[in-house]
Amino acid sequence: MAVALWLLSAGTAAATQTVVVTNGGGSSAAAYTASPTGGLTPVAGSPFTTGQDPHGVAFTPDGRFAYVANQGDDDISRFSVADDAQLTPLGTTPTGANQPAGLTVSADGSLLMASNRDGTDTAPRVSVFNIDAATGGLTAVTGSPFNVGIFDPRGIVMTADRRFAYVSGRRGPTGPPATNAQSALAVLSIGANGALTPIVGSPFYNAALLAGFGMSISPDGGRLFMAQANDQKISVYNLNQSNGAPSFVAPFNSVNQSPIEVEPTTDGLRLYASEVFGKSVEGFSINQGTGALTTIPGTPEDLGQQAQSLKITPDGNTLFVSRLFDPGSVSSLSIAANGDLSLNGAPTATGGPFPSNFGVGIAPTQTPDVAFDHSAVTPGQPTTFTSTSTVRGGYATRFDWDFGDGTTLADGGPDATHTFADTKPYTVTLTVANDCDPAAIYTGEVVWIGSRVVCNGPRTATGSVTVDAGVVLKAKAKSKQPAGKVVVKLTCPEGDCTVELSGKTKGKGKSFKLKRKSVDVPAAQKTKVKLKYAKGKKAVRKLKDLAAKGKLKTKVVATATDAAGNETTQRLKVKVKPKK
Repeated sequence: MAVALWLLSAGTAAATQTVVVTNGGGSSAAAYTASPTGGLTPVAGSPFTTGQDPHGVAFTPDGRFAYVANQGDDDISRFSVADDAQLTPLGTTPTGANQPAGLTVSADGSLLMASNRDGTDTAPRVSVFNIDAATGGLTAVTGSPFNVGIFDPRGIVMTADRRFAYVSGRRGPTGPPATNAQSALAVLSIGANGALTPIVGSPFYNAALLAGFGMSISPDGGRLFMAQANDQKISVYNLNQSNGAPSFVAPFNSVNQSPIEVEPTTDGLRLYASEVFGKSVEGFSINQGTGALTTIPGTPEDLGQQAQSLKITPDGNTLFVSRLFDPGSVSSLSIAANGDLSLNGAPTATGGPFPSNFGVGIAPTQTPDVAFDHSAVTPGQPTTFTSTSTVRGGYATRFDWDFGDGTTLADGGPDATHTFADTKPYTVTLTVANDCDPAAIYTGEVVWIGSRVVCNGPRTATGSVTVDAGVVLKAKAKSKQPAGKVVVKLTCPEGDCTVELSGKTKGKGKSFKLKRKSVDVPAAQKTKVKLKYAKGKKAVRKLKDLAAKGKLKTKVVATATDAAGNETTQRLKVKVKPKK
């Protein structure tokens, strides 16, 4: 039987969705595995040590490295992320500025940016680093950290094409007075080497609103949403995707108080906001033509404690939001088809105090690694196929089988059974889909919502394996007398093969082996082979004596191998014909 296991790429362990939450009131980050229904299970060893007052958390697009901004230590902790969500510390990197808060990694995985709040208002900056794809190491780009012209930089996002960065804060040194609390939005052009240059007109101010906070960009790249925590509003901007310039649409009221972070769904139809003093999460429908926001009926959903950071899972079915309290915790909320929210049970402890803003991260879902194997293929008998496919950072949601003989099984699950009618080789194909929302908007091969990659690579992948019934052997054996030579007749009807023969005769507690023999059998030609006993005439004499006293049983094992390495084995009972 031919078993050629096909792999898109090797999967050595069951992959899982990874969620990280930082504890801003201490120096740790909690790590969890998340189930498809939104359940959180702490990883062994969680929480993991970070620097003092950790805030923002970000993953590389491949999900293999995570970064945490340590506001109290002015540096960034680096971690490797295992398939089981285990975090391994890789050291820290200074930002070169004060009080890093927000983090974002570019969609191509080449850059990491950090907004440095600098509560003294003397040197607010944005730090930019090149990322070593192999080690996760950070190297500051020339000129970093950059003065982007605003005070109190907070939210930081990028466009998927890595051309522009947006930073929220308040009016800075370019607009008097220096302590003005007016909302400000810096827009930066990103050079090939990662250097930041303000576009014409940056920073952009809004005299009617106070300092901006969390931001995100719609998955199509056309709109920016900004939380205005001190105004109980969410601002909407249209973005010129050619030059990066923002065009203010309007501020929209939130039902509860102080929206602090916002994130759209990957299909671009809804927006969710965490509301600090409202202690809730509110959902909004997004008017696709105008960008206007309308509160989704049934929301806000009360959390019982101040809501901080939030992120939506790749399938769009669950939202995780941290709760500002000691002891800290994170809530899981289900997102209904109409956008309404409901709590998935009690909050899960973070193992530290006061989870911080920008402090929830979900590792991106990767393209499936497709692999499967199968049982023996015998015409007319069921063959079982078993998927061993994995999805790093997520889980598989659909398995479509094509058995190559005109039969398909749509959404058939990871295990399938099929019966082949003949011995022909067939190419069996399995297509696996990951947990990324089928309606998600892709930019190139990623789903990007302004601050992070949600889905990295195509949603589906395909693997194939060629199966057949192996070499076909027809054989029978007989002897003219119980103690005589054994004659085996062989035929390989579908091609040349080599047959290895062995056997033994047993009776009255005695056993006598036949000499092993190998013979080449031409395709479709009958070949006769005589087998003798290993002990020759001495064995024959003893067997004749035993034959006179009782019945002897002789069996032969025939193993055939064809040119492709396919193999089949038959066990033959020897028919005895008395000698005349």
